[in-house]
Amino acid sequence: AGRSGSGKDSGAGSFLDEEADLLAPADGNGGTWLLNGLRRCCTEHVNRHVRAAGAAVLGVLVKSCSRSRDDPAARGLLADDGSPLRSVLRDSLRSTLADNWSQVRMAGSVLCRRYLLALLGMAEEESDGEYDDEEEEETLFETAVDDLAPMLLPRMCLNRFYIAQGVKLYSQETWRLVFGGGASSAGTLRSADDGDSRSAGDGVRGGGGMGAVARNAAPICRYYARACDADNHAVREAGCQGIAEL
Repeated sequence: AGRSGSGKDSGAGSFLDEEADLLAPADGNGGTWLLNGLRRCCTEHVNRHVRAAGAAVLGVLVKSCSRSRDDPAARGLLADDGSPLRSVLRDSLRSTLADNWSQVRMAGSVLCRRYLLALLGMAEEESDGEYDDEEEEETLFETAVDDLAPMLLPRMCLNRFYIAQGVKLYSQETWRLVFGGGASSAGTLRSADDGDSRSAGDGVRGGGGMGAVARNAAPICRYYARACDADNHAVREAGCQGIAEL
C-alpha cells in the first residue's frame, strides 16, 4: 500500500518488484544480503528454530518463483547454474536434510519437495513430453535437478527410513510424487501450494527411482556409510536400513 502512489502498479506487480530487488546481486560474488543471511540461518546458526525458519523462508521464495515461472528471470533463479538462489538452496538442503534435529530435517524435507516439484514442472513444460534418446536414459528428476542429484538423492533415500515418523512418511510421499508408483501419486506430480497437477509422463522413464539410485550409487553408498558411523542413533539406524534396502 505504501508504494501505490509511486507510479508502479499496486498488488502483485509491486510485490514482485520488491522481491526482485531483494534477490538482485548486491556484491561481487553475485550474492544478496537476504540470501546470504538465509544461507547462514540454515547451515550455521546454533538455534534449531532459526534453522527451520530459514528453510521455511526459502520455501516461500521458491513458491513465489514457481508461480511466476512464465517470467524467464523467475525460472532462472530456480534452475540456472549461476543463480544465487539455486546456490543457497543447494547449501541449505545439504545441511537441513541431514540435521540432527527432526524439526529442522522436516523443514528441509518440505523445502526439498517444493523445490523439486517446481523444477519438475519447468522441465515438463520445456520438454512438452518429447525426449531424445539420451534424456530417456535418465529420470525426469535427474534431468530437472542436473548436478544436484548426487547431493539430493542420498539424503532423500535415507530420510525415508528416519526414525521420526513425520520425516519418514513425508519423505516417502515425496519419493512417490517425484518418481511415481503407488496409489497416492496416481502418476501425477501434485503441488499442494498452488493447486497445480502435472502429468509425470512415463512412470518408468530412466528406470524410475531404482534407476536413479543405480546411477548415483556411489554418493548414496558413501552417504550411508557415513550415516552408520554418525553420533546420532537415529541416523545410524536409518543408514543401516538404507544399506539393507540396497
